[in-house]
Amino acid sequence: MFPPRLFERRVVLWPTRTGWLCLFALVAAPSLFWFFGGEQVLALTSRKPGDVLVVEGWIGRNGMGAAAKEFLNGDYRWVIGTGLYSSEIGNEPRWSYAEVAVDNLLYSGVPKEKIIAAPAADVEEHRTYESALAVSKVLKALDPKPRSVTVFTRGAHARRSRLVYAKVLGADFNVGVVAWFPPGTESTCWWHSSGRAREFIVETVAWAYELLLNSGRSTHQRDDAP
Repeated sequence: MFPPRLFERRVVLWPTRTGWLCLFALVAAPSLFWFFGGEQVLALTSRKPGDVLVVEGWIGRNGMGAAAKEFLNGDYRWVIGTGLYSSEIGNEPRWSYAEVAVDNLLYSGVPKEKIIAAPAADVEEHRTYESALAVSKVLKALDPKPRSVTVFTRGAHARRSRLVYAKVLGADFNVGVVAWFPPGTESTCWWHSSGRAREFIVETVAWAYELLLNSGRSTHQRDDAP
């Protein structure tokens, strides 16, 4: 046939007003839930009884003071301070957050023989993962071997920390977590603080990235992991 047909009539399904409302609700409802309740989901607290408390040294002096209280008031046998190295700023000497955690735990009254340092590799990416690897080495050297670990970290970072540690430590360990908030912020909403708003957005993306894609890692553990 000439000229060739360039168009043809097709029947297309198009949402009605009710259909559009339903589609909007499917998008809006989860968005509203996450806006008002997402930080609570991310800032998970789920303790595992006994054995080991792991403190992420980057949470600050107040956070490590709260971690010391958690240890002293709980039934933990050991507390492990972990973390990477500080960022390089000018001529300022770098330090290990694991060592900072140990010093602050001692200052807060935790007995020296109960504290173990687990400094992580000096890297710029996958920091929580590297800390979990360092903790894994320490746990495998302990005798008797512990069976449960509770990670003490800050706010919305908690759920991602537990996920990473659970992947690295494997099925041999029950992994719990405690989400700590700085004093005076527990009862306020995340959008009242630019810092918390930024942290909430970053942790939302980072947790989903870890959950779905291991934060871009090819495996849960490196080949040289213990």
